Amino acid sequence: MKWIEQQLFAKPFEVAKAFGIPTVFMGENSSFEYGESEDCEIFHPDSTEKTKIIFMGAIWPYSTIDSLNEAKSIGFKTLSNFDDWQRQGAGDDFSQIDSYGYMIQLWTKFIKFGFQRVSDMASRFVREGVLNREQAVQMIRDSDWVCDPLAKKDFCRTIGITEKEFDDTIDKFANKDLLVKDANGNWRRKDLI
Repeated sequence: MKWIEQQLFAKPFEVAKAFGIPTVFMGENSSFEYGESEDCEIFHPDSTEKTKIIFMGAIWPYSTIDSLNEAKSIGFKTLSNFDDWQRQGAGDDFSQIDSYGYMIQLWTKFIKFGFQRVSDMASRFVREGVLNREQAVQMIRDSDWVCDPLAKKDFCRTIGITEKEFDDTIDKFANKDLLVKDANGNWRRKDLI
């Protein structure tokens, strides 16, 4: 995940420098949004006098729920408004909803590190007062391990592999210090079963 984030931030800056583009707008300051930094900076640290990178999500205090409510007030719809994708293993039904298969890269974080998008969202919700710690722990226990079936199917179709090939590959790279398969063949955290 960290490598992907580094590329997401590095490539637009490289293109801007190469073509003399003076301003690049980015969505979120991920360091702040995911709790790596206490500072909600508006400018990316790689900004220069010639090329400024501005985080549009540098709003203080940042609130996922406030942003959701603002978006809903102008017509935004969540996945709950539709019947085609009742997403699992995400912790919410309103973020990163433009692609099914994208959720796989978030889920594979669970296979290596024992947490994924549900933990990210539960942590945000605790910081914002939407959930208390006990509710967040229960949310994580219930669904942080879940690989969304539609995301998995879409990802496998996109890269041209079977779901069995996907599962076999995942099994090779699962962090067995943290995870164990349950009776249904799902990888679960040892300390949360």
